[in-house]
Amino acid sequence: MGIADRDEVKELFKYPLLEAIAHRRARRLPLGCTLSEGGLQHASK
Repeated sequence: MGIADRDEVKELFKYPLLEAIAHRRARRLPLGCTLSEGGLQHASK
C-alpha cells in the first residue's frame, strides 16, 4: 500500500484548489508594518 492509497491523501486531493486560494489567510506585510483600514486590519510582529 503506497502513500497515494491512504485515505488522508485522497481527502487532501478532493479539496478544490480555487476554494483554497480564495479562503487563504496569508498576510504578506513587512515586519512591523500595519494595515489599519478596511476589513483586513493587521499589524505584523
